[in-house]
Amino acid sequence: MRTAAAWFICLAWALVVSTRIFAAIDLDVPKSMPAAYTEVAPKLDGLLDDWAWMTATIVEDLHVVSPDEGAVPTEFSRFYITYDKDAIYLAAEFVDSEPDLITARTLRQGDYSEGDDGVMLILDPFNQGRSGYAFFLTVNAVRFQALYKNVTEENWNWDGIWHGATRRTENGWTAEIAVPLQTLSFDPENDTWGINFSRYIGRRTEEIGWVSHNRKLNPASSGKIIGLQGLEQGLGLDFVPALVVSDIKDHATGATSNDVEPSLDVSYKPTPALTTTLTLNTDFTGTGADLRQVNLTRFDLFFPERRNFFLQDMDIFEFGRIGAEDGSAGDVASSESGRPFFSRRIGLSDAGETIDIQGGLKLTGRAGRFDYGFLGIRQDGFDAVDAQDLYAARVSANVLEESAIGMIATYGDPTSNADNSLIGADFRYLNTRFASDRTLEGSAWYQQTKTPGLEDDNEAFGFSLSAPNSAGWNGELAYREIQSNFRPALGFVNQTGVRSLFFEGAYTWWLESTAIRSIEAGVGGKRIETVEGKLVNQEIVAELLEIENHAGDKLESRIHEVRENLADAFEISEGVTIPAGDYQW
Repeated sequence: MRTAAAWFICLAWALVVSTRIFAAIDLDVPKSMPAAYTEVAPKLDGLLDDWAWMTATIVEDLHVVSPDEGAVPTEFSRFYITYDKDAIYLAAEFVDSEPDLITARTLRQGDYSEGDDGVMLILDPFNQGRSGYAFFLTVNAVRFQALYKNVTEENWNWDGIWHGATRRTENGWTAEIAVPLQTLSFDPENDTWGINFSRYIGRRTEEIGWVSHNRKLNPASSGKIIGLQGLEQGLGLDFVPALVVSDIKDHATGATSNDVEPSLDVSYKPTPALTTTLTLNTDFTGTGADLRQVNLTRFDLFFPERRNFFLQDMDIFEFGRIGAEDGSAGDVASSESGRPFFSRRIGLSDAGETIDIQGGLKLTGRAGRFDYGFLGIRQDGFDAVDAQDLYAARVSANVLEESAIGMIATYGDPTSNADNSLIGADFRYLNTRFASDRTLEGSAWYQQTKTPGLEDDNEAFGFSLSAPNSAGWNGELAYREIQSNFRPALGFVNQTGVRSLFFEGAYTWWLESTAIRSIEAGVGGKRIETVEGKLVNQEIVAELLEIENHAGDKLESRIHEVRENLADAFEISEGVTIPAGDYQW
C-alpha cells in the first residue's frame, strides 16, 4: 500500500513539474451587453432565421470555463440575446469539428445525464449576484432547471415553465430558449439584470462561457444586460385545479369504496417581485418519487423537497448555509442536521404516510436589500394528532458586497399536539473576489426552540468557513452543536445532544497536458461526539492522489478510516442486532 501510494505521488509531482497551469484571458474585466427589443417573438424550431435574431445582441467573446479557465475554446460558439414584454430569448449557434461525436443520450424530459452536450442560461433578475435561475437544454431538447440557493448552489428539484428547441446541422447544432417573465420574480423598475450563458461539450468535458470565476458559473459570476424596458407579467395570476377520483375494492372482504377529492392552487403576483400562493385541499399526487437511498446508519436520512408548492422561492428560507458542506467524508444528513425549517415535515408523518393539507398561504418577495417569506399551513388531523396550524417566517437583509444577515421563526408541531416554536439568527458571508481570484464563504448561526417540558439545553449554534477554490488550495472548516432538548418540530435534526466538526483541505493542479487534466491530493474528515465529549462517529479520508483525464475519467488512491461507537445495541433488521461497542474499519 505504501509503495503504491509513493509511486502515485511521485508520478503526480513529475507531471506538475513538467507542465504549467494555463490561462490566456483576463477574467476580471466586467462584461455587459445592451438589451435588444424585438416586436415579434421568435418561433422556437431550432432554425435561426427569425427576424428577432437578426436584430438581437450577439456575443462571441467566450472563453473556456473548465478545464483551462481563460483558454481559447476548442470550438466556435455564438449567442443571440433578445427580449420582448413577455419573455427573455436566447439562441445559440454551435460549430463542432466532429459533429458525429456530439454526445446526446438522454431523451426523457426532466432527466439529467452528465456528459450530454448542452447550453445553459443563467438569469439574475434583481442584479444583486445573490439569487437567480438556471435553464439547461441538451442537444435532444431535454430541459431541466434550477433555483440558486446560498448563491453558488443549484436546486434542480425546482420546476418552472419555459421552452426550448434544438436542431442538428451539418457542422454542429443550434438551440433556442424562451423564458416567460411569469416564471421569474423580478423588479420591473430595474433595467439591468445579471445574465450568463455557457456551452458544454460532453466528450471533452469542456465548458465554454461568457463570464466565470474560479471555474464556476453562478449569479455571483455573471455579466450584465442593460436597458430592459417595458417588462410585463400580465395579471400574474395562475389557477391549477385538480380532481382525484378513486375507486377501491378489497378483494379479501369484497368491500368497495370510492371518493372524489377536488383541490386548487392559486398563485398571484401583486407585483413581479412579490408572490402569493394559496393552496386548498392540496394534492401532491403529481410529485416525482424520491431518489432511492439505503440507510446503513441508525439515524434519519435526508430527502430533499420535491413538491412545487414548497419549492417556489425556497431559496429565501435557506438558513446559515446549513447543508452547504461538501459531506464527502460523511453522509448528507449529517451536514443537513440543524435546519430550522424543512418543508417536508409538513404533510408527511414520521412513517412517511401522506397527511392531508386543508389549506395554506405562502408569501415571498424581495424589496430593495430585503428578502422575506411567510408560510402558513392548516394540516389535517391524523391518528391521535389533532389538526394543526403551522407557520414559518423568514427575513434577511443584504449586507457588505455579497453577504446577508437574517432571522427565522417557526411555530407548530406537525406530528404531535404539543406546542413548539423556534427563533434563530444567521450571518452568511460570501466574497467571490477574495485575494483577487479566490472565493471565501462563511456563516455563523444560532437557534433556540421552546417545547413544554424541555426548558434547558434547547439551543443549537454553529459556524463555517470555506474556500471552495477549483485551483490551488481549497478547504473547509465547520462546527455545530445541537443540544439534547433542541427540537425544531418544523426543521430537520437527525442527532441531538451532539457537537460535530467537519474539515477538509486539498490542493488541485490544473495542467496543460494532452493526457492529464488535473491532479488533486488532500485530507478530510468529520468527528461527532456527545456534548459530554464521548465519541459517536469519526471518519478520516486521506486522498493520496486523484488524477483526471480530459474525458473525465479518474484514477484515485485513498484511505478511508471509520470509527463508530454504539452506546446501545442497534437492531438493523428483525432478529439482527449489532451489539454495543467501539467499531473501527
